[in-house]
Amino acid sequence: MIAKNRPVVLVVVSQEMYVILGAILLFAGWRFWRSYVVRQKVLHLAGQDVLFVDVRSPSEYKAASNPKSINIPLDIFSTKIATLNPEKTIVLCCASGVRSGAAVLMLKKAGFKNMLNAGAWQNTLVI
Repeated sequence: MIAKNRPVVLVVVSQEMYVILGAILLFAGWRFWRSYVVRQKVLHLAGQDVLFVDVRSPSEYKAASNPKSINIPLDIFSTKIATLNPEKTIVLCCASGVRSGAAVLMLKKAGFKNMLNAGAWQNTLVI
């Protein structure tokens, strides 16, 4: 029963809001799934000769990073490619996967074959 003198608030949800909500849930699910798959790939590399390269800025790297990784910031990455071993599997990471994705493209252009874009550096902590 509705009390007298109290306003009744109705929330009307349009179809567009359902579409937006669905897109948000789909994106969140995709991000979770992508992270899960990458972590499984990194786990599979355990015990192999793998080089973890964090392409974030030095200050980001110092703030938090995988102790097994080395820091080669993306802005100087192209000049350091020659120092990397093309026979090793190289796992690249950054804050979200955008910069590590750019580094993967640079390595592909240089002829590297065994690379993994781990996305966020936290995905490399599973080993």
